Formats: sequence, structure tokens, C-alpha cells
Amino acid sequence: MAKLQAIWGGEHKHLFHMTLVLVLLSAPVRGVELGGYYKNLLIDSETVLGEKADYWLDINRLRLDISESWQQFELELVYDHEIQVGRYLETLQFRQLVEMDDPRYWEWQGNSLDRKDVYGSHQLYRGTVKYRGDNVDVRVGRQQINWATALIWNPLDLFNPLSPLQLERDERTGVDAVLLDISTQDLSRWSFVYAPMRDASDASGAVRFKSNAYALDWSIMTGKFANENKLGLGLASQVGMVGLRSEIVFSDSDTRQRYSEWVVSADYTTLSGTSFLIEGYFNGDGESTPANYDFNLLISGKKFGLARRYLGAKVEKDLTQLMTLALYAISNLDDHSYFLFPSASYAVPGFEDLYLEGGAQLFYGGETDEYGFFNHLYYTELTLYF
Repeated sequence: MAKLQAIWGGEHKHLFHMTLVLVLLSAPVRGVELGGYYKNLLIDSETVLGEKADYWLDINRLRLDISESWQQFELELVYDHEIQVGRYLETLQFRQLVEMDDPRYWEWQGNSLDRKDVYGSHQLYRGTVKYRGDNVDVRVGRQQINWATALIWNPLDLFNPLSPLQLERDERTGVDAVLLDISTQDLSRWSFVYAPMRDASDASGAVRFKSNAYALDWSIMTGKFANENKLGLGLASQVGMVGLRSEIVFSDSDTRQRYSEWVVSADYTTLSGTSFLIEGYFNGDGESTPANYDFNLLISGKKFGLARRYLGAKVEKDLTQLMTLALYAISNLDDHSYFLFPSASYAVPGFEDLYLEGGAQLFYGGETDEYGFFNHLYYTELTLYF
């Protein structure tokens, strides 16, 4: 394994990347499944770190996805290469974020170009080998392990956490892990995960049992994540046309006080196709007053909420078969700041698998409030799937 890391991160990394791209491009010749997308994401906003500065950023991402199966084995490789240009590259904020250490075990990511006006990066977004048996599945590599039940806040989703403020909400950073799933005769499932990290003290391991009783999906999870021991319960059910979900997680460690997190969620879709979601979140590890906020934890992704009480909602409506409007909102009930995320998406007629999206992330509150700390962001997105 150390030899593989040396090849990826050392002087041969560009040759390795080029070889991987050639393998992906030649896949159809051998009958291997190949897919992916090209995405252009244009962003306009203002920095929050260092000296405030207006900026624009244009992200160009090419994702190649190759998969193949041999009897009971499956291989999946998803490789990303990004080129970023724009005024954002000249800011202290960009430099601080791009130079943050990646704690994942395998060094399957890095930068390929670093200049004042252009920045290139690459990563193995997903890379797994899976064995599928009659009642046992084993998956090894960079993967998504999603144990979430709720839709906005997910204290149960500890391997691939998603920030409520994330712009690309369908993107999840992969975790390097071994996952063992064992199905039982009553359609229940045991899951065992071990996720090593570059720093051994940050490694995680957990076990979950998931089952169903009386139209109630439920799961219980316990594990150690870095230096915290966690015990969690997930619930999901349907009452008429209303979906109900909940997550409860208790955390304990030698360095922090015990705390709990609670999520309660309800969603409903009308016959005309309008969907509604409302969700409440209690964060026992949060602060009651903005004076105690540590925004570094929020920016670095170590926390996804600084306060204790939140309320979130989403409304989505298909105007036509081609256009969808959505409004996503979060309110910090402690400092009364709030966040709005209106967006519109459009499937371009006459162009198969070409989609346009645009919207804004709008932040309101005082300068010391959680959502008042950030600045408005506007974006457009073009995605072509193949």
C-alpha cells in the first residue's frame, strides 16, 4: 500500500494520471461501462477570510466513471480533474482553504497546476472493489457510506457528512474504508465499517443494525469517530402522505463534555407535484450566544452548526417537465440569523442530458451571527452528462 501511495504522490503521479485517463477513454473498446459528466460552475461572491474582496470563480470539472463486473466482483473508478480560473485564486481565502491537509488515508488527490490565474486539481472521487455474495457484501476503497435518515441535518452520517450550506448538494467527499454488510433472513442488515486515516488517531470504526417493524424503518449505530464515542438511532416512517424521519446521536469523549443531537423531519408532496419539507435540529455541542462562536470550525468543516437550535425548510415545484424551482431555507433560532437558497434548474430541449441551473445563497444577520458572517453568493451551472 505504501508503494501505491508513493507512485501516486511522487514524481510519477502525472504519468499515473495520464494512464488512468487513457484506461477510461479506451474502456468502451473492451465493453466496459463508461460514463460521467462535464460541469461548468460560475460563482460570484465576496471573501470572508483575510481582507474582504469581491471575486468570481469559474470551475470546470471533467468526471470519468468506469465500472465493470466479473461474476461476484465489481470495480468502480470515478476520476475527477478540475481547472479553476478567476479572481478568487488571488485571495488569501483560496490559498488557506486549498492548502488545508486532507486527512484521508490514501493520497489519491492533489494539484496538477498552480499558477496565479489558473489552478488544476485531481482526485479519485470514488474507487472501490466490491464482492457480492448471497448474504454478504464487502466493499473496499474510496466510497460513500450514507447512514442518514433526515434530509438537511444528518448527525448519523458521520463518514460522508454534508454541510447544510454546501452549494453542490449532490457531491459527497469519499471516505477510504472497508465496509462489510451482512443480510439476515428477515431482511435486516448488519454493517461494519473501518475507516483508517493518515493520522491513526483520527481513524473511525462503527457497527450498525438496520431493520423494519410495523412500517417503521429503524437503525441503531455505535462506533468511535476520531476521539469521540457515539451511539445513534435513526427512524423513518410514513403516515398517510406525510413522511416522518428522526435521528438521535449521543456523543462522549475524554476531551469534551457529553452532548446529544436531535433531528425531527416531516415531508409532504401534493398531487400537483409540489414538495414541502420542514426539519428541526438541536445541536447539544453548540453555543447559546454568538460571542462564543468559533468560525474556524465552520470554515474547516469540523462543525456544520455553531448554535444549538435550528429550523430548516424546503419547497420544490416542477413548473414544467423541463423546469424546476426550489427554495431552501435555514434559521438559526438562537441568534436569529438565516440563510436562503433559491434555485431554478432547466433541462435544455433538443440536447440530451444537458442541464442548466442558477440561483443564490443569501445570508442575513449581524456580523457576529452565524449566517450574518457569510456573504451572498450567486451561481450558474451547466452540466452535460454522457
